[in-house]
Amino acid sequence: MNLSKRFDNQFAEVVKMIHQSRYNAIKNVNTEIVKLYWNIGEYISKKLEAAEWGDAVVDQLADYIQVKHPEFKGFTRRGLYRMRQFYDTYRQKEFVSAVLTQIHTDITSAFMLSAAIFLQHLLLNIRQNLFQKKCFRKNCMNCFS
Repeated sequence: MNLSKRFDNQFAEVVKMIHQSRYNAIKNVNTEIVKLYWNIGEYISKKLEAAEWGDAVVDQLADYIQVKHPEFKGFTRRGLYRMRQFYDTYRQKEFVSAVLTQIHTDITSAFMLSAAIFLQHLLLNIRQNLFQKKCFRKNCMNCFS
């Protein structure tokens, strides 16, 4: 394909728009994921603190989500408790407003970096858990070597 040099700058502008829109979409998805995990963590934390729920209720919630909505991944007992841990760790630091503000601008502060690493760790553990379940289902014990 022979592209005319005449249109290089204009084509580059279109490509820049594509990149910018893709970046914005990723930012928005990440923002929603952070808000979801934060909100679920807050909900569970408050229910447990008020003694409305015990550990068994969180287990039941995980089972309920798994049975009623098997398409929702990562909402196991472990995942739900990590969401609670996420909320409990950062609730005194006005985390959500800081995240939402900084995700839409430039994420440069050390606090946001540590929060992003924490969230990445949370997501990685959820993915590893799903991988391990797949391996056990296939009776593939050599998956972990």
